[in-house]
Amino acid sequence: MKNRLLVFLYVVYSIGALAQTNSSAIVWTKINMSIPDVNFVPRELFKINDTTLYLGSRFFLSKVKKDSLDIQFSVPKTTQVIRSVVSYKNTKYISVSDGSIFFKTDSLNWKNMLKNEPSKVYYGWEMIEYKSELISTAWPRWVSTYNFETQTWTSSAMLDTRGAGYVSDFTKTDKNLFVSLYGGGVFKKCHDDWLNCNKGLPENLNVRSVLAVNNKKIFAATEHGIYFSTLKKIKWKPCKQTQNQNIKFVDIMYYDGILYTTGVNGEFMYSADMGENWKQVNINNAEGYVLYSVEVIGSNLYFSADGQGKKPSGVFTIPIAEIFK
Repeated sequence: MKNRLLVFLYVVYSIGALAQTNSSAIVWTKINMSIPDVNFVPRELFKINDTTLYLGSRFFLSKVKKDSLDIQFSVPKTTQVIRSVVSYKNTKYISVSDGSIFFKTDSLNWKNMLKNEPSKVYYGWEMIEYKSELISTAWPRWVSTYNFETQTWTSSAMLDTRGAGYVSDFTKTDKNLFVSLYGGGVFKKCHDDWLNCNKGLPENLNVRSVLAVNNKKIFAATEHGIYFSTLKKIKWKPCKQTQNQNIKFVDIMYYDGILYTTGVNGEFMYSADMGENWKQVNINNAEGYVLYSVEVIGSNLYFSADGQGKKPSGVFTIPIAEIFK
């Protein structure tokens, strides 16, 4: 009986050890850039067609290459930020926090698609392409929809009426569109209305990112851990190994069977079983960085890392193979 107890305790210890931080730190590499550190405030990474990576930041839109940042667009007003990058039928659309949306094809320069529109408050924040329409938001929760075929805008205050906080992210499935709100939780689009999907989320509803995976599950990155739900019926449950870690989660991303998530103080975790178990990865010198985004291109992970004025901000890379050694 004693031997059986020892074996049981060893198995329990071994399972628990899988969730612990790697004993040795992984080294990341900062990508070269021509932007002076004092002017560089990175925000989100945007992957287009699984082949091209863009970075939105204060002042600039950049294409992320393996060894450099290639500036594609400079914001006319130096206080503004590139908030979103969307692609539709070989045309790229970018939103700027001053309320502008620019577009270009490979053969054209950037043009402001709102130049002849009446002045409104419904543009310049998070965007997504959904069912061949461009869904655009503005601070805090205003929504406008651009129909690519008719080239017309329609606006709605319904999300502003139903929700709270400000728009932080979008995700979509084959059938539905979801939006996350920092201070308002998660809502699902239903025709012209938005339905509250907050049952089970932390009380403050500070959701920074939302992600639907394989039309089966949906995940939410909060200040109190990662939460998940089936898509059939939205009822959130916590991913237990992400709880009580003192991590304010920022981004959550899925690639090739792996979930990745980041935090506001250099934290990085992954799950290889759809959120059942999580492993924290120690990145050398990442403490103090807000990791706004993580993406995969080829065989590398890319991180958008804001040093908060205390460390040099940038886009950093790590070979994926290093994570699973």
